[in-house]
Parts: sequence; C-alpha cells; structure tokens
Amino acid sequence: MLRIAQLFVPRALGFLCAGIVVTITGTTPARAGDDGYTGSEVCAGCHAEQFKAWQGSHHDLAMQVADSSSVLGDFSDTTFTQHGVTSRFFMREQRYFVNTENADGELADFEIRYTFGVDPLQQYLVAFPNGALQTLGIAWDTRPTAQGGQRWFHVYGDERIAHDDELHWTGRNQTWNYQCADCHSLNVRKNYDADSDTYATTWDVIDVGCEGCHGPAAEHVRLAPGFDGAPPDKGLTHSLGDRSGGEWRRAADEPIAHRTAARDPDNEINSCARCHSRRSQLREQPFHGQSFLDDYRPALITPGLYHLDGQINDEVYVYGSFLQSRMHKAGVVCSDCHDPHSGKTRADDNSLCTQCHRPETYDVAAHHHHAADSPGAACVECHMPATNYMVIDARRDHSLRSPRPELSAILGTPNACNRCHTGQSSDWAAGHVAGWAPAGAKNMDYGVSLAITRGSDHEAMQAALALTLDERTPSMVRATAAQTLGRYPPRSTLEALAVASAHDEPLLRLGAIAAVDSSVMPLRLQVAVPNTYDNLLSVRVAAARALAAIPADQIPEQTRETVAKATTEAIETLKLQSDHPGALASLGHLYTEQGDFDRSEQSYRRALEILPGHLPATIGLADTYRAAKRDADGEQLLEAAVLRRPDSPDLHHALGLLQVRQRNADAAVTHLARAAKLDPGSRRYQYVLAVARRSYGQSDAALAGLEPVAERFPEDIQILLLLSELHFENGDIDKAIEYAEEIVGLAPDDPRALEFLRGLSSSRQ
Repeated sequence: MLRIAQLFVPRALGFLCAGIVVTITGTTPARAGDDGYTGSEVCAGCHAEQFKAWQGSHHDLAMQVADSSSVLGDFSDTTFTQHGVTSRFFMREQRYFVNTENADGELADFEIRYTFGVDPLQQYLVAFPNGALQTLGIAWDTRPTAQGGQRWFHVYGDERIAHDDELHWTGRNQTWNYQCADCHSLNVRKNYDADSDTYATTWDVIDVGCEGCHGPAAEHVRLAPGFDGAPPDKGLTHSLGDRSGGEWRRAADEPIAHRTAARDPDNEINSCARCHSRRSQLREQPFHGQSFLDDYRPALITPGLYHLDGQINDEVYVYGSFLQSRMHKAGVVCSDCHDPHSGKTRADDNSLCTQCHRPETYDVAAHHHHAADSPGAACVECHMPATNYMVIDARRDHSLRSPRPELSAILGTPNACNRCHTGQSSDWAAGHVAGWAPAGAKNMDYGVSLAITRGSDHEAMQAALALTLDERTPSMVRATAAQTLGRYPPRSTLEALAVASAHDEPLLRLGAIAAVDSSVMPLRLQVAVPNTYDNLLSVRVAAARALAAIPADQIPEQTRETVAKATTEAIETLKLQSDHPGALASLGHLYTEQGDFDRSEQSYRRALEILPGHLPATIGLADTYRAAKRDADGEQLLEAAVLRRPDSPDLHHALGLLQVRQRNADAAVTHLARAAKLDPGSRRYQYVLAVARRSYGQSDAALAGLEPVAERFPEDIQILLLLSELHFENGDIDKAIEYAEEIVGLAPDDPRALEFLRGLSSSRQ
C-alpha cells in the first residue's frame, strides 16, 4: 500500500447542514452567510430535479454528524486487531466511540464526532482538545459482504503505522482541518493559531452542496422572485452553462464526434479541479468562478505521484491525468461523462463512450479484440484502468490512453493488458497488441519522451526541449518537461524557457519558473520578474519565490514594488498552512534566501516542534545556520539527527557537506560515503562523494567508486566528465579520451565536449 500523506482530498462524500456555521472549539461562531452562502435546501424550491439528483450523492454525503442515520460501521462492541493492537468500537448513551491506540501508543477511548464517506468505505473523525479533527486509520468497508465488505480494515493495508509514525491517525498528516476540510465542506475558515497550536475552524455548509460549484447563492435567491424570464443564473457569481452555442455532432460516417463550436473547457474545470486534483491551497476564498490556479497550485507529473509515462501512481485524483488526454484537448469536459448533480457517470457501459465514438467502429471485437461480454470489451478497462487506494477505493486513470504493453519492459510502467492478464508477461501482451494495431497507430507517444526527461543527460535535455516547445503535446506534459530544464546550462535552454515563461497556458509559465528557481540570476530575472505581474496568484507566488534570493538592488527598479507585493503574497500562502511542517520548512527556506535568518530559524524550529525529526526542516535549518555562519550549531543539529535516524542518506549527505566546509576530510568522506551507500540510486550522492575524494587526493578511491555508477548511468555526462578528468590526472590518457568520446557521442552539438576532447587528444600527442 502506498504511503499517501494526502489521503482525503476528494471523493467528496456528507450531510446537509444548510447555512450553519460550525465551530469545533466552542468559540463564538462566525455569522452564517457572511460570504453569501444559503445552503442547498434553499435551492430545492426552484431546482427540485437537480436537488433530488444531488441528495444522497457523494457530494451530499461529503461529511456528516455521527448519528444513527449516518454511521454505517458496526459499533456493537466489535473489535479489529492488527500488528498487536486491538481496537474496539462501541456505543455509550447513543454516541459512538472507539478504544484504540493514542499518540503515546496507549489504548484510550475516543468519541466519533463525524463520518467521512459512504462508498466504498466510511471513515470517522475524532475531535481533539485543540480543535483538530483527526481521521481514524481504521475504516468501515461499506461494500456488500459478497464483495468482501461489511468489515473493519486499515486504510494502509498490512503496513504497520506505529504511534510515532507521521502517518499515524493522531498525527498532523491525518488532521481534517489541514488535509480534508477545504474539499468536504464549503467556505471553510481554518482559523489556526500557531502560538497555541489550536484550531477554531468554521464552515458555512458542512457538505459539498450547490454553492460548491455555482458559488454563494444569497444574491441569486434575493433576486429570484423578479427574474421574469431573465437568465436563471442571475445573481450568481459563476455560470457553468455552455454558452458557446455548440454541440457534439457526429455524421453517420464519422468515427468520432466533434464540437460544432468551441467552448471554454476551463470554465467547468475551474470548479471541479478545486477538489479533484493533487494540489496545494494558496488562500481561502469562496468560489466565484475564478481560475483554479488563482487559489491552488497543482502538482505536475512528478516521480512518486505519476509513473514515468504519466500514468497515475499515487492518489492524484483526476485533474492531472485528464489534462494529459486527447479528450480534454478536443473539448470534452467533466459533465460530458458525469451528471454534475448526482456525480454518477451518464452510463455504466460502453454507451458512455459511444456518445461520441461510433459504436460500429469502436464497440466491436475488431477494435477491442475481446469477447463482447468480457471485461476486456469494456472501454474503460483498456483506456481507463483503475488503481486501488486506501485498499479498496478504485480510481480510474483519466488520461484515456491506449494500452502500451511494449513500454512496460522499457520503462517499468504498468499497462492495462497485464492488469487483467496477470499471469502473462508484458512481452506476451505487446505481441498481441502489435498484431491488432496498424503501424504507427499509437498515441500518447509523449510518454516515452516524458520518461526520458527524468534523466540528466543530453538526450534527456533534448527530450525536454522538444516536449516544452511542441504545441501538440498536452500542457500538463509540457509544463513538467519545462520544469526539468533547470538541470542544464542556461544557454542551451534559454529559448524554450523564454517561450514557456510567456505562454498563454499558465501551467507552462509555472513549469518555466520552477526550472529557474535555482538557476543563475540573469535567467531568474528574465523568467520570473515579468511573471510577478501575472493575473494568477499561483504564478505570481512561484515567481516571487524564484526571486527570493536576489538582493533588492539587483531587481530592476521599476519592478521592485510589484516583486515585493508578490513576495508578500508568497509568504501569506505559506502562513496559511503553518499548521504543517512542510509549509513551515518552505517558509524557512524563503526567509533564508532573503537573508532573514531569525525568521527562518523560527519557522524551521516550529516545524520541528510539530513533527520532531522532520527531514526538510532539519536539513533546512542546518543550511540556515550555514548561511548565518553558524556551522557549529548546524553540526550539532545534524549529528543529533543522524543519531536518531542513522539510516537517512539525506542527513548523512548534509552532514558530510558540512564537514567539507569544516575541512574535516575523514568525517566528510565517511558521511558522504554512507549517504551514497544508503541510496545507491542517487547520482548526486555518488557524484559528490567522488568529487570529495578527488579533492582530498583520493583519486583511486574516487575512480573505484564512480566507475560502477557510470555503468548504471551510462548517459550521465557529468559523471563521464569527472571520470575522464580523473583518468587524465592519473596519467591514463587513453581511458580519459574513451570517456570523452562517449560524452561527444551523447552531446555531439555541445562545443564544450568537443573542445574537451580536442584538448585531451593534443595531450596524447
């Protein structure tokens, strides 16, 4: 089971509590309807059909007060035992309780205050004294018994989540106020107080009701009696209706339908993506139709979240995969397939797809090559394979790609064929598919190029450049490729980054800014400064963070005020999440880059109070001490951390670099070597160790350690260059030339490589 930190961002699941503001700590509630929320019940009078469809939906059941009508789990003194811990579920005075492991590893009673979800599982929320609502790791399987349901189970499967694990149910990563609230209730105000570490969280509507998509309805309701034929969305701040005047149309001889008039696909996605995406929240603001990227920053196609070719891996929900699809590019929107009020798909069989795809062409054995009544004949099984999260919750990949089993052997990625044919190899599946599809009839070829960009060699750079500049490639893919360009010399990537940083598509602007985040100052100024004027908060904030380390007097004078405003916005977005160590670590890093070491230290130390041993905060604080010329404090911090976590390669690497600065050669090599051994797959750790050994006169050890690394990463130019230099220094000119020729073969257009080879050749002569 994947260790997912952000488990609960949608599957919007709840209970109708219209227009009521709830406070968890018992403080004075905010006035109901402060931002114009009325609650969904008010909508029912005029919109009865839509309201009826919404009732009982996953949106309606996003969150409920725990009572006899909402609790589905068996609390009749039942038990669940895992890894030696027995939890007991029982009732007392018509209230629901669990006796389970607390933060100290001891058994204690906790009252269930709210339910979370209905299908295929239901989770439960416990109120803590500081106002936090914590999500139990043990959930109720609501499926029928015949399907394996009606049982207690742990959402991390058989993995042991100890009481001191950051994923334990009592920990910050399972706090509703931080992780879940923004998507499961409306107009949530977290109201976190860092000084007391308490929450006074409020909401206007406990579930995801009408106003979650249409915006606050108070003005709409006020004007309703006098509409007299006016548009029914009068008074609403956002209309989801399609006003293009177009429709999907397919002539009898056409294989796929087309839009008769283009529409703005982002109009609907701006509503849906707010919850159905893996993203970070930038501000708390009621939805008034503004761009998704004005309130949130989505994750790109990064390792761990997605497979090499862009297929979903971790629980990333829908936005990031759907933006990769040809459907999105053609103008398909969520409501083409899903009823927006019930949340259900518009059909449960292939007729969902044959709305647009000619059934005589696609819903036949000649296309799917399976028996008509078999799972393989279902469009979604081949084009939208599902992955289970939280053990039993299947989520479909919305990139709608064709099966590519031949790539599994090359990239190590999954494929739809072998998800069903588990007893067969990917080569077996590839052989069958090759016989079905005509030559060249393959889509999603960007997946191969995207996988190549994960490297750091010349081929990876060329693949990233090509994807970034290819207008036919989905913007999510192009942005991800652009983000990787920061690994390469600026003069090689300048053109592509200039295009991406000024592109109409905001994701590309975000990718370009991320690429220059640690680049040379001129490139950061060129890419980031203009984007501090952007109309989207996510872009302005990213640009400001990229400029944080540049002294104010180096910023063009006419732009300094705008850059300063964007920097203030960046700080505020991080303070919003100051109840989580990750955001505090990012805030500490920003302050360090600004030279504000006192505030940086405060942020990092606060992060370590929330989660002792938090790696980014520990290493970041040590780096702050380095910048403040307090390496002695950094050494003490890192040595204590290494004692607590002796198997952390990151800590050993950080301590090794500190010892390099302290000129403690033996200690430096010891820790750098330990990091390289603990993480043999890290090119950086292997390379830095070799550089350190070389600088300390240990060229033989550097060669002996680095040459096996070059065999694993034969196209890493940086490693090959170091090996060539080491052999040259040792007098082995032929071996040095051999490595230099490999570099030229990988980067034939790189003048530095050619010049280096010519220099070696002249040395031999």
